[in-house]
Amino acid sequence: MGTKITGASLGSERRQLIYITSPSYSGSTLLTLMLAMHARIATIGELKATSMGDMNLYQCSCGEKLLECDFWHKVASEMAARSQPFSLTNFGTHFRGEPHGSLCDLLLRANVRGSGVELGRKLGFSMLSHCAEKKAALIRQNEALIEVVSSFADVDYFLDGSKDPVRLKFFQESEIWDIKVIYIVRDGRGVANSYMRHDDFDMTRAANEWRKNCQEIRRVMSETPKKNTYFMHYEDFCSDTTGSMAKLYEFLALDSGQVDSAFNPAKHHIIGNNMRLKFTSEIRQDEKWRTALTDSDLTVFDKLAGDLNRSLGYS
Repeated sequence: MGTKITGASLGSERRQLIYITSPSYSGSTLLTLMLAMHARIATIGELKATSMGDMNLYQCSCGEKLLECDFWHKVASEMAARSQPFSLTNFGTHFRGEPHGSLCDLLLRANVRGSGVELGRKLGFSMLSHCAEKKAALIRQNEALIEVVSSFADVDYFLDGSKDPVRLKFFQESEIWDIKVIYIVRDGRGVANSYMRHDDFDMTRAANEWRKNCQEIRRVMSETPKKNTYFMHYEDFCSDTTGSMAKLYEFLALDSGQVDSAFNPAKHHIIGNNMRLKFTSEIRQDEKWRTALTDSDLTVFDKLAGDLNRSLGYS
């Protein structure tokens, strides 16, 4: 069965872990930066630390190249002191196996599916002890990095903006943290347009990608206690940021009076998409899809994902 995850400090109160889940291009980075303003929340953005490209060029939000950033070198030293195999070019926090495409890799990376498939995943881990141990080691790596970063800020909340539903599933199964899940959703037509602009998808692929992401998130959320979940619309967040954040702090049991209104990502060490380098306090809603999408695009989207979009509150 592999190593059982028991938590960092048996018998003590569990750390508060805030997890943001959403399809890509739905406002998760913006929400992460806004939550990072709170004095009791530590974060590095996307804890899974993927898609950073050429690490010789990748910049921390502080402006330094990540490989030259004093903060990250301090993190590396602390991880080494905990005997965790951490590298600035490979955080070791992303759920994947070696080699790529192996059965263990598939068990760790496969999208969250229905109960039958998830039972198969569970059986796979029970039959492959090396894969169960790999999963346990990845949990320990995430736990150690969370503790190191949180100790620097001396806070009791940690925010992971990685978005991935399967990652959330594994975190919940570990029972290490008290997890509060924020699901931020954006009009699927806007997300599809972003896929088309940034990833060169056609509308069929973009709509299917968004639909599959939402369905996967719903499967994980259905297993999450409702008291630990918070649903929000990107559009409401942009139009009334102050009100949205007040409600979110109430959900998280955080005092809104402990927010640094002069927040500057350059004073922090956040990784993720390029917004970390150009964040401003002025929140602008992205509605380019309203003029960019053709009637044909909208027809394709409605056929493939229109019902789901309407179920999320978009007419």
